[in-house]
Amino acid sequence: RVWDSHCHVQKDERQRAVFDARPLLCACAFGTEPGDWGAAARLAAAHGAARARFGFGVHPWHAHLQEGGAAAVAASLRAALLAHPDALVGEIGLDKHARTPETGKCEFAAQKQVFEAQWTLACELRRPVSVHCVQAIGAVFDLVKKGPCPLAVALHSYGGSADMCVSFMKLQHTNMFFGFSPVINCSRNDKYIDVLKQLPHDRVLVESDLEDCEDAANDVQRMCVNVAKVWGCSEEEVAETTADNFE
Repeated sequence: RVWDSHCHVQKDERQRAVFDARPLLCACAFGTEPGDWGAAARLAAAHGAARARFGFGVHPWHAHLQEGGAAAVAASLRAALLAHPDALVGEIGLDKHARTPETGKCEFAAQKQVFEAQWTLACELRRPVSVHCVQAIGAVFDLVKKGPCPLAVALHSYGGSADMCVSFMKLQHTNMFFGFSPVINCSRNDKYIDVLKQLPHDRVLVESDLEDCEDAANDVQRMCVNVAKVWGCSEEEVAETTADNFE
């Protein structure tokens, strides 16, 4: 059993049959805009909380497209979360690198407004959050430091430094987790290794960040292998520890 703590396998509902065929894979499917929230909830409903969880959120890439802005996002997200008491909040966050196809620029102001509205709602309703953060780790750190914080915060495919990771861990009022995926963390450099060496084992999650279920299963297994090399243990131990962390 291994928990893919952050994926998007709900994007194509034909993936459900593939998920059925991989009984050792457990997955948390995060919506990225209101249009795919329902699919994430249906995936979880079909398999039960022991195998599938789900989250609702507006991804920073889509923040500027939301009619009515942050207030409308907060209203629709509130309704969805109240209708689904087991839903997490995510994928939400900030991305200073992204350039939108609609404007050709980074719509950071819209991102920040939508992110903070969703963060505030997660705090109020005491839901865990999965946070996308690219070239904006300082802004996320400031928000976490200021408080209040949601029930738990997972920085998915964490790309910050080992030093910043230590700074997050020193904040006493937080319940922080750090996710790692091959597609993001292992494809560019080995910085994640230094981060893993600084983290207590009970703060680590493995993930795929993928839409294809077969690829997701393979990638979380690969991530377990990579973490095991750093920890000096078996990949089965990594799978068990990170599953317990997610749950």
